[in-house]
Amino acid sequence: MTSTEPVPAEPSAAGEESASYHVWVDESTCIGSGSCVRLATGAFVMDDDRGVAVVGDVSAVEERRLIAAERVCPTGAIHLERLERSSL
Repeated sequence: MTSTEPVPAEPSAAGEESASYHVWVDESTCIGSGSCVRLATGAFVMDDDRGVAVVGDVSAVEERRLIAAERVCPTGAIHLERLERSSL
């Protein structure tokens, strides 16, 4: 399984405040369809050697694109875990 550190997603076009997510791809279930790469280019990239998607720069895309990529993954290999914001 591949994971990333929590990162802020860019605000959506509607200007909503961004949220932090822990994003990962379960490489044992990924079939390399590339739907996540097409929907959230930069956040997900294909590892051509292994034939699976891996997490790239999640902050490069809007939150709505991350959510869409998770929803359209044919095997459910993409996982987004919304993290609670800490108050300072």
